[in-house]
Amino acid sequence: MIRALEYEDLEHLWRWQNDLTVMAQMWIEPTSLRALQKEYEDELGNKRSKRFLIAEKATGQPTGVVWYYSMTPNSSCEVGIYIGDPKLHGKGYGSDALLTFLRFLFNVKNMHRVGLSVSSNNQQAIASYRKCGFKHEGATREFAYIDGQYVDLVNMGILKTEFQELD
Repeated sequence: MIRALEYEDLEHLWRWQNDLTVMAQMWIEPTSLRALQKEYEDELGNKRSKRFLIAEKATGQPTGVVWYYSMTPNSSCEVGIYIGDPKLHGKGYGSDALLTFLRFLFNVKNMHRVGLSVSSNNQQAIASYRKCGFKHEGATREFAYIDGQYVDLVNMGILKTEFQELD
């Protein structure tokens, strides 16, 4: 289930964004709760960027975050996603949430293309994105230093027509 991010959810984000095992692949530095509150407040009026909470359907328990930012309204956007509880990694929550989110972006926001970037050493995420229909579009070499080595940034994307064939 994906729902609007509420002010009360920020404590979950704060905990996840300060957990190095969760953020190791995200290039996000630990942050303060106040900084997250300011980001949330700034985002409320922004029509080109929005975060949503991923929650378990049965319990409503927060499990992660998915977001988009659009540089070209109703045409193309970039997305990001993470599952906050490491015990839930590899259980399909991310793929399920991303497929739901793609339906929203293509069918409601009328996007033509959705892209994302992921570090080349995050093979679990790359496999999930492929499962959701994303295709490899290129790479930025040695983009980030993770776990003692430079890794490429893999760029992936999916077009609305490709998603419609998959869905």
